[in-house]
Amino acid sequence: MLEQGVNAATGHDHPERGRLRLAAVTTAGERIVPRLLASFRRSYPDAGVVLEVGNRRRVWDLLAHRQVDLAIGGRPPAGSPFVTLATRPNLLVVIAPPSEGSSAGGVRRVGLGELAAATWLLREPGSGTRGTTEELLSELELDPRVLTVGSNGAILESVQVGLGITLLSRDAAGPELDKGSLEEWRHGRLPLRREWHLVGRAGEELDPTAVLMVEHLGAAAEGERFDLRHEGGGRRQARPSGQSDSDRSGP
Repeated sequence: MLEQGVNAATGHDHPERGRLRLAAVTTAGERIVPRLLASFRRSYPDAGVVLEVGNRRRVWDLLAHRQVDLAIGGRPPAGSPFVTLATRPNLLVVIAPPSEGSSAGGVRRVGLGELAAATWLLREPGSGTRGTTEELLSELELDPRVLTVGSNGAILESVQVGLGITLLSRDAAGPELDKGSLEEWRHGRLPLRREWHLVGRAGEELDPTAVLMVEHLGAAAEGERFDLRHEGGGRRQARPSGQSDSDRSGP
C-alpha cells in the first residue's frame, strides 16, 4: 500500500510520467500486451511500465493484493472484488498439424472420432485455457490422452511436430495458422467465442497513469482496441464482478 501511495503521488500532477503496474495471463502477455505497451509508450514516453505475466491464478492474486493496478485476462472470478473496465474479442480455436493439401489459413471440419483419437496438449494447472479445455472435453464426453506442456510457445511447437492438438486463443496461434504451419479444426460450436477483460479492483479509483492506459486501450487501432465498459476510464467506482452490468458480461 505504501508503494501504491508513492506511485499515486508521483503521477497525480503528471500522470504521463507516472508508473503503470500491469499483469496479464500468459497468452495476452505474450501476444497482445507488447503491442499495446509499444503504442502506449509512443504516446507517453516518460511513463514507467512494470508488466507481470503468469497464469490466471497468479494474475488475479497480484491484482487482489494490490501488486498491480490493472490486469488483462479472461472473465474475473464470480464474486471477486474486481470489475471489468473494458473487453476485446478472444476466439479459442482447436489447432492441429496441417493435413495433406492444407493451405494457409486452412480450416477442416472433423468428427468426434478424430477429436477423441487425438492427444490433447494442455497448459499447466491454474491456466484459464486448461480449464476451458477440460470443460470442452467434458461437454463433448471425450476422455482422450493428454499431455501437459507448460507454455504457449512449447505447445505451438509440439503441435507443429505432431505431438497432438490443443485449444488455444487465435491471438496466440494466428501467425502459424496464417502461414499454414498449423490448421484449425472445427466441430459443433467450435471455435469458442470468449472475451479478454481489462480488470481493476471494484470500488477504487485508478491511479492517474492507469487511467491513461484504460483510455489508450479504448482508442487503440482496430484489432487492438478494447471496448470500454464504464465511462471515465475507471475514475468512477464500479460494482464488483458478478453483479449486474446491463447484461454485458462475457462468456
